[in-house]
Amino acid sequence: MNRKIITTSILLNLSMLCHALNFDKNMCYDFDGKLGTTELQLSFFIPDSGNVLKGNYCYKKYDTKIQLIGQLNG
Repeated sequence: MNRKIITTSILLNLSMLCHALNFDKNMCYDFDGKLGTTELQLSFFIPDSGNVLKGNYCYKKYDTKIQLIGQLNG
């Protein structure tokens, strides 16, 4: 249950971030930060089609990547 909430939250925030910062297509973006006290890394790519966002996030404590795939709107 927590994983679904976190994944949904990350996808919503990414969607707003992509819209607000106007990211270029065919580029990779990497971010480091914290979710509470847990360090994580977020990486994503927007293909040339521009409607899809692909990437992953990783809890540095466990070093396990979790795949993200989403659709950009707006």
